[in-house]
Amino acid sequence: MQITHFSHNLAPFFEQWLDRAGAPAVRIAGADARPESGRIRLRLTVEQSAPAYALRVPVEIVSAGRSEMRAIDVGRTRDVVTLDVDALPDGVRLDPDVRLWRVLDAEQVPPILRQWIIASAPRLVQASAGEDVRSAAAELSRRFFEVPPRSLSRDALKQGGEPALLVGLHADVDAALAHAGLPPRPAALAGRGSAQVWTLDRTPDRPVAVVSVKYADALLARPGPLPHYGGQSWLVFDGRRVLDRGVWPAAGRLVPVEPGR
Repeated sequence: MQITHFSHNLAPFFEQWLDRAGAPAVRIAGADARPESGRIRLRLTVEQSAPAYALRVPVEIVSAGRSEMRAIDVGRTRDVVTLDVDALPDGVRLDPDVRLWRVLDAEQVPPILRQWIIASAPRLVQASAGEDVRSAAAELSRRFFEVPPRSLSRDALKQGGEPALLVGLHADVDAALAHAGLPPRPAALAGRGSAQVWTLDRTPDRPVAVVSVKYADALLARPGPLPHYGGQSWLVFDGRRVLDRGVWPAAGRLVPVEPGR
């Protein structure tokens, strides 16, 4: 009898994962906190798509330069969950390590080169004026993208739209990024190898990837290997040899905690 009762209780849990199509879309819609009985009472409003799943959701609570992980249980399209914490939080983040199978927010999808390789209407921005560099960059883009890109001026980097590939010599690339108001060359890549490739992190409205080289011949070494590293966010090359590579971390949006009433 105990086994039957146990199986009956677990039936809805298995049905939601085995019999439904798709995955739950979960988000923290709001957070507030206030002192209460010598503690801080944190209240989270969590929303998810219908039909709702019964979930145990990891939540990161960030305060004063430190963070802690908690788990909360939700099961409706809108739940309000309260937690007692030691200090007033600055913000909260849902499932930063992506342990829960779910539809990811844009902030939790790291920008990887494949997004540029398969772009339906890619753009090419040439940072350097030298004909040898421009010719090599055009050849690289032809082999990198699945469809031919449109060639545009560096002013196109100031606008949103389809993924853009910025190509050129180091100094010219740095100038183009500054001109467009985009993040500079990552410090972890600067000065390394003969070529550096990276996607701009935290700029989803202006998707830009960069190929930056010491000299034109370094571009000629890139067309073969690059498409094979579509799952990477950044790479460092010495000739055709990969010195280092990686994926940008994407912990997700930090939801600010408002003062409670």
